[in-house]
Amino acid sequence: MITRYAPARTVVDPFCGEGMVLAVANAMGCDAIGVELNGKRADKARALQIDPLSSSLKAGLSVRSPRPRP
Repeated sequence: MITRYAPARTVVDPFCGEGMVLAVANAMGCDAIGVELNGKRADKARALQIDPLSSSLKAGLSVRSPRPRP
């Protein structure tokens, strides 16, 4: 959705935490800039990568689809 409607190709996340938004942006081919004050979270954000073909995270986590609403 980002790539369809936004002319910019850079995502900025000022409170990136462990970097999920940044990893998704990179997997979609966008540049990503994040700011995180907590050093441990920043390290995790740097290491997090998503395989765009399989939608899986390479940091030992998994991406879950939202449950359909009844």
